Amino acid sequence: MESWFGTGRKYVRNQTTSTSAQYFLAESNGTEVDSNQYDIKFTDTNGQLSFNIEPTDGQNVPEYWRINNSGSFFINGNLSVGDDIWCYKDNQTTVKCRFTVPDFFSSSTPTQPTIPNKIDVSPVIHAGHDFYYLSGGSGVGSSYVEGDVLVYAYRAENEQAYYRTIQYQSGVWSDLNLTENPTDVATNNNSQNISITLGNTYSTGFVNPFYEAPALNWWENGYGALPVITGTGALNGQSFSFYAEDSSHIEFVLSSTASASNPSTIKFTKSDVTWVDGTSGDWPSQVNYDSTNVILRTNTWTNEFVNPNTSSPYTPVAVLMEDLRNATPVSSPSAKSFTYKSGSGTIADPWIYGEAYYSTGALVNSTDTAKTIKWPASNYTGEGSGWADNDTASYPEVSNTGSTINITRFSNAHFSFTDPYYNHLPPA
Repeated sequence: MESWFGTGRKYVRNQTTSTSAQYFLAESNGTEVDSNQYDIKFTDTNGQLSFNIEPTDGQNVPEYWRINNSGSFFINGNLSVGDDIWCYKDNQTTVKCRFTVPDFFSSSTPTQPTIPNKIDVSPVIHAGHDFYYLSGGSGVGSSYVEGDVLVYAYRAENEQAYYRTIQYQSGVWSDLNLTENPTDVATNNNSQNISITLGNTYSTGFVNPFYEAPALNWWENGYGALPVITGTGALNGQSFSFYAEDSSHIEFVLSSTASASNPSTIKFTKSDVTWVDGTSGDWPSQVNYDSTNVILRTNTWTNEFVNPNTSSPYTPVAVLMEDLRNATPVSSPSAKSFTYKSGSGTIADPWIYGEAYYSTGALVNSTDTAKTIKWPASNYTGEGSGWADNDTASYPEVSNTGSTINITRFSNAHFSFTDPYYNHLPPA
């Protein structure tokens, strides 16, 4: 999801069932903003997806939402996977966030972890003692079923006596019996490593056998590792993981350098969805990208990883280009072009461009309002091209063909250019 209220905040999924998905608002570092105050929830009822902005409390969630930026505003209502959702301030004109509704409830069933007989502790506290399965679920070797309570006892393999037990249920480990020798287990939510204290004295832990790494959807679930790096260079087989975030960038660190005093990082730029070299470390020295891959280079080697931009919730914001002769490639059979005249670039106050001499870019007539074009058009949603004739009663005529904009005059080719604002949002 795009930054919320322009602060780098984002919605993070925190509850999912077979028929519902709930999100809380988080700061750029992942910390929840005012518990339960901004939650939103999606629910599937027999195939119909609905949206609720106040599932728990949520009174601070914006109260003006629209599907595909058209039609009536709503608070709670039905929608579909793939819908483009816009939310507004109470003035109903300022966009505060925007996202595409994902497919929460895919028909595919994820593989559930298997219930193990033994969980090894590390470091070893008592020789030969680990946690062994005691009860719960369908037994050792079966798949864990969400909601089942499993009990594990701390003992030696060939002993039946035990004095400490812990339990697991739906991602959370806890002490089972507070009256026996205490086993402190910090409440956790699907953590990979579990730390425990035996008898208020011995600190140890274990790798959680039920840990499920999040699917690679780091835009939505708090940035996991980027795709594995491939190629013949020195980074082959490594990966970048989330490092830091601010209002401009999301920074990722090369995992093998994460603990170094000067780690190697790359950055994703939110405003224009580009990838650049980070400010730390000494490699890669060059970062390039295309729609398929992010390419990492030094003077001696090249590596790459799959570019996940296609799932990015960030849509670049248009930056004014005053002279459309710079929007290459340009065709001007009439020896004319178009140059910026006025406007702030919003739907209500679009950028107006007037006819200009191609040789100099100077306006042909600064007071002529007839031979003008504008961006964005009144129905533009941020997708595709949004150019239009500013005066439909006269020429020029504007047509959008993909990212190529063609302007005709009395049905004759007049000027064409590559849209510099293609798939860009208007400035706020």
